[in-house]
Amino acid sequence: MGNNLFTGIYSGLTNTYSYLASQYPEGLTLEKLTEARANTANNTNLNQTFASYLQTNFSKFIVREKKHSLLLKIIIVWFASFFIFIFIAFLLNAIQNIKSDKEASTKIKNAWEKGKKLFP
Repeated sequence: MGNNLFTGIYSGLTNTYSYLASQYPEGLTLEKLTEARANTANNTNLNQTFASYLQTNFSKFIVREKKHSLLLKIIIVWFASFFIFIFIAFLLNAIQNIKSDKEASTKIKNAWEKGKKLFP
């Protein structure tokens, strides 16, 4: 018997929350819940007892998005910048080595000229 009681309460809360959430697709807030309870047009569809319970315990039913701390964002940006700078350093070093190597420089110039002829 007790199990049926809890099942009924759970069902009532779930149905009430689902109804309210469908009325506010952009998200159910405490203000919107209060507004829905005050709206007499909802009296036929909204169980006021369960809505009152949801309103009183609103913060327990809403899952908030976790916000990352500023410190975590700073650390992520710092490491990303660090790896980008290392990549740029390797790239500049490679370009400098190619410029100083006559054979590689000649091959690149020849390929560039050949490409110009293929795609005028």
